[in-house]
Amino acid sequence: METLSWEAFEKHLYGLSPSILNMGGTRNVRVGFDPISRSMFIRLPIDPETSVPPSTFAELESGVLKDETGFVLEIKTTAKQLFREFHRFAEIITEDFEQPGQTAFGAFETATHRWRELTSRKELLTEDQQLGLQGELVFLRSLLQVQRPQSIMAWTGRNKALAERHDFRINKIDIEVKSTRSSHRRHIIHGIGQLQASEGHILYLLSLKFEGAGLGLGRSLCDEIEGIRKSLANTEIERMEFESRLLSTGYNDNDAQHYQEKLILADPPVLVIVNDKFPRITREIMSETISPEVSGRIDDVSYRVDIEGLGVMQGSEAFTDVLGKLRMEIE
Repeated sequence: METLSWEAFEKHLYGLSPSILNMGGTRNVRVGFDPISRSMFIRLPIDPETSVPPSTFAELESGVLKDETGFVLEIKTTAKQLFREFHRFAEIITEDFEQPGQTAFGAFETATHRWRELTSRKELLTEDQQLGLQGELVFLRSLLQVQRPQSIMAWTGRNKALAERHDFRINKIDIEVKSTRSSHRRHIIHGIGQLQASEGHILYLLSLKFEGAGLGLGRSLCDEIEGIRKSLANTEIERMEFESRLLSTGYNDNDAQHYQEKLILADPPVLVIVNDKFPRITREIMSETISPEVSGRIDDVSYRVDIEGLGVMQGSEAFTDVLGKLRMEIE
């Protein structure tokens, strides 16, 4: 189907008198320019009983009105810089309106849906999500280096079958990995239960402090993933377990080009036992200061803790007592 070209319509813009031209097709779709409102519009015949909701688009207005041809759906814009794109938009609407059974508002919705699909953004990991995942993978890679590939099972926080688990579980030890690029060890805690030890387990927070690597050094998020894949290359079951957990993080190999920044550890990792001396908010602590009727209505808490000066540093005897020969490095 041939529609009115932009070149044919453009010369009617910005005149002193209103202009309206047929867009083509068989259903009397017209496009025009109103010099008073300085708007470009498209009009499609419509059933006057049709309910048209207010437009939610910043540069488009829509509504039903009556002109010399009868009731019409008018879609218009005053964004002069978008007039050419609006003409193409009118072409798409005109073409779709020719489909059997298609309504005026249906053609409008179809066109906007297609444009949203074309310009929709990928659901990439946020910077905080990338950093958090990289911290977990740094710990996992070091774990795989000193233990058997089966230690992939210790990555419990990303196991969909285990709800509300901490990031890692090694025997009776739970580990919550927290990463930051701040100059101080300040970490965001998500949820009342994140710093609540599981029954019969001891909970530790592992603090990793990252910084940009500069030229030729460090490891990116993608480097960590590929390194772990190589270490699991000959163990099919463990490799599948890793891929399953990785998938649950929202990471997609097709987006790898967005995750290439290389980081290094700014300082040695620090391990802090989470006990009564640790700054935290738990359901138990809340119930001691707030009545159960009130605390029971609080189900989502996020807060930042400063652990500067707390815990033991990698390389110390106390650190080794908990994690053995495990050592995290990025060079």
